[in-house]
Amino acid sequence: MNGKGLDELIPKRWVAIIVGAAVACVAAMTAASTLAGCTTAVNTRVDIPMSRAAVGVIDTSSTEDVSRIMFYDENLGELGELPFQKGGMGDGWADACVWGDALYVAPQGIDKFEPGPTDEVLEVSLRDAAVHPFALGEDHARLDCVAANDRYLFACSSAVGGPLVRYDKQTGEVKELPLPEGMATKLLWTGRSLFVFGTDDGAPDADAQADVPPASSWVLQLDENLNTEREYDLSSYGSEVRRAVACDGVLYAVCSAGAAGANESGAGRAQAGNIVLVDTHTGEVAPYPQPVADALAVAVHDGHLYIVRQDMVAPTGAAVLSVGDLDGGNLESYELEHLADQMAIRGDRLYLADAGARMLYGYDLAALSGGQAAVPAASTEFAAPDGTHTYITNLFPAGA
Repeated sequence: MNGKGLDELIPKRWVAIIVGAAVACVAAMTAASTLAGCTTAVNTRVDIPMSRAAVGVIDTSSTEDVSRIMFYDENLGELGELPFQKGGMGDGWADACVWGDALYVAPQGIDKFEPGPTDEVLEVSLRDAAVHPFALGEDHARLDCVAANDRYLFACSSAVGGPLVRYDKQTGEVKELPLPEGMATKLLWTGRSLFVFGTDDGAPDADAQADVPPASSWVLQLDENLNTEREYDLSSYGSEVRRAVACDGVLYAVCSAGAAGANESGAGRAQAGNIVLVDTHTGEVAPYPQPVADALAVAVHDGHLYIVRQDMVAPTGAAVLSVGDLDGGNLESYELEHLADQMAIRGDRLYLADAGARMLYGYDLAALSGGQAAVPAASTEFAAPDGTHTYITNLFPAGA
């Protein structure tokens, strides 16, 4: 450059303009990323062969900001671990939210009752294990009910009086909808409608607390713009719905708390773990025709309803797996060799987790016939990390 320095070739005022333009460009790119609501992946790149993944397990802590997702193949061989510096991930009483090829989970933090940055919902790709956070805003903390479709996140807190929040994953726009009196317990997107399950603060058993009105249980059916399409009353069948699945316009919901009976003696009272059917075509609400007390988890596969049954108040012995037609016919039950509180179906296998024993089990669906004792085709122990107390919250189908 003929011995001339850069300061001689470019006037200082042009240097200032160029530098200013570069800063503005970076700021604009940052703002655009923030507006879209999707920031850089929060986890470092991990080498997990997701094409072989069959199921994933969320393992978390309530005392430390430590969580991880472990992925397993169809034979429950370990594929890899996705670590997080976040506590309180997932909800052991509810199903994980999987939509398309992504898992959506809201970290609660180590104390979800303390204010803090707990307004995030994490999107975990089941294709490459990339993780992207969506921040719904400081006014929407302590989220523990999550649903999703291709464009929107739907979330709310189970705290009494919390609104339903719709978050646009493309623009970051937030829309709110006040909910009926009480609290939301479950969100479910079915491909056409969003279903919001909720309950009030009444007593789940009117006989046990005669001075407290019985709890009511409701379901709102909304479109993706949060317009009400229909309302349902589940109060006669139970409350506290935290697990539900949908198939061909019918919801199969587990009421984890009972309902008041028709008389003071309690005769006719719906039991805890009752399954209720909500027909969204006709608006009819009815119990599952077969007796399935202590139902804990449900799944639908190939025209059948799979039900894990276990007394969660005093779990002893082993769980029972019941398989029936969707209309309630031909129910068969299988005694298991273990307890179970989580279920997922992937391909031709059914997977169960016993969170207390930190065990996973895989069953061949084709081997379940005739009501005989079910024998697992695979099993593995979910080892706890050294020096940290963690617990399993969710088992979910995984893989591309």
